[in-house]
Amino acid sequence: MVKTFYFFWLLLLVSAAHAQNGNKRYVIKDLTSDWKIVQDGKLIPANGQPGREIHFSVTLRETEGQHLLIQSNKPVYLFLNAKLITQTAYVSLSCDSLRQAGMSTVFVSLFHPKKILTLSTVLVSEEREGNGHNLPRPPSAFSDFLVFSTLCLLIFFTVLLKTNPQLTWDYLNIAKLFYFMSQDESPNLLRITSSANLLIYFFCSLLASQALITTAHYSSLLEQLKYLATDAFIQYLKVWLFLSLLILSLLFLKLLIDIMVARIFSCRDMTGVQFFNSVRILLVSLLSFAVMGLLGFALGIKVNYAGLLYFGCFLLLAGSIIIFLKLLRRSPFSTFHLFFYLCTTEIFPLMILIKVLLF
Repeated sequence: MVKTFYFFWLLLLVSAAHAQNGNKRYVIKDLTSDWKIVQDGKLIPANGQPGREIHFSVTLRETEGQHLLIQSNKPVYLFLNAKLITQTAYVSLSCDSLRQAGMSTVFVSLFHPKKILTLSTVLVSEEREGNGHNLPRPPSAFSDFLVFSTLCLLIFFTVLLKTNPQLTWDYLNIAKLFYFMSQDESPNLLRITSSANLLIYFFCSLLASQALITTAHYSSLLEQLKYLATDAFIQYLKVWLFLSLLILSLLFLKLLIDIMVARIFSCRDMTGVQFFNSVRILLVSLLSFAVMGLLGFALGIKVNYAGLLYFGCFLLLAGSIIIFLKLLRRSPFSTFHLFFYLCTTEIFPLMILIKVLLF
């Protein structure tokens, strides 16, 4: 498992290195000052602040050999002269081709249903002209954060394997999820408040926080997280740690609910098994999310992070069924009462969480 994770990390670094290669371009003009928005049926200056829509025009008479380069933090709808062209987060349009198509001026409109947070619109050329300068790199705060946080998680995971190998492998043992007829966990592993287990919970929280921030960056889900992060690397770190502590608090809240409800139902011996397997399912779901994301990035495949988040939520709901079957043999009361017990401790909290995250 450790070698596999380091292999994914190597693929990540190689892919990032290849992404740096490309033709050298120079900025001829930054079109930010030409942005306009619609207000009361009129076009007014946007003052460099992107919103749901941005409009600007480009005169093509003096743009020989130049390209109109548009970059945004998420896919936007691109209109040329009021005609929908495509939906993309990056496009380079040849001004020569636009002029050959009979256009002397092109009116560009960019639209996103939510809000465009980061946008760059420049005229570039592969030849230096006048006082032109190198095309600035797109903001790298998020990519820097993603690389740094992934490296931290890999180190954390390695430390867990070295210090608590038996416990870590038990959490990752998917086969034991389907051991319904035997005592599959030893009493030592079910000490859910031990220091080793607390480290696993914190690792899960860090991994879940990174997954949510990545999904928010690459999809239209979790818009509220976009306003917490800016183009500053340190801000992404603050959001990551804050969100991790919030998720860790929710895990402890779930543990508290499990303990209280178990006392009401007089089945305290089930709490350890239930919570251990809940965290195990969460960890497996998060690692699946991370591996698929790394594979997609390394192989140059566009990853649907929103779809991955939906799939992860489905795995958590399916895990409730697995926990039901595991507890069925241990339950001192009827199947109906066990189902009602799991509705209170597993299903209802998950439904609330999915409602907050996805709807």
